Amino acid sequence: MTETQPRRGRPRGVESQHVMVRMPVDLITQIDAYAASLQEQIAISDVNISRGMAIRELVKRGLQSVQAGPSTLPRAQAPTPQALLPPSHLGTVEEPKPMAAPPMAASQAPAVPGPEAAARSQRGRPGILRQPIMDCLQEHPEGLTAMQLKVYLGTNRNIGDTLSGMVRAKLLDKQGTGQAVRYTVRG
Repeated sequence: MTETQPRRGRPRGVESQHVMVRMPVDLITQIDAYAASLQEQIAISDVNISRGMAIRELVKRGLQSVQAGPSTLPRAQAPTPQALLPPSHLGTVEEPKPMAAPPMAASQAPAVPGPEAAARSQRGRPGILRQPIMDCLQEHPEGLTAMQLKVYLGTNRNIGDTLSGMVRAKLLDKQGTGQAVRYTVRG
């Protein structure tokens, strides 16, 4: 019989998953204070209570109190759904307003719908970078790469999806491959 070798590395524990959560600074301060109080309670110098450990303990205790039933929480303390939303989201929900095109004179109206009409009729959220990209490319008829466009527009946002959508809508032409792709206004 062969003896099994002890496994190297960190011992297996409960399966876990990394979760990123955005929290207000004052809540993080309260969590850090809770971690410090836990550190004082255990009074073991070799063990440091991290922020993550404190958050896990608070979530576990919170879930236990919720699962225990409504009798453990007085009705006045039970959170409302609005209390669970961050303050920045309160009162900002508005009905979307329809976008109205400026009135055109009959002589200015295009006889045949062009690429601009196709772009206006597309569904989905309106692209906030489309018009600045069009303006920038009209100033540079030789065409620009996606990286050059990002520099000219002063943005760190990913504009690849926007550029692809503009090519599909026949607003732009695409020449080249890879990072050397140059975009020009279709004309």
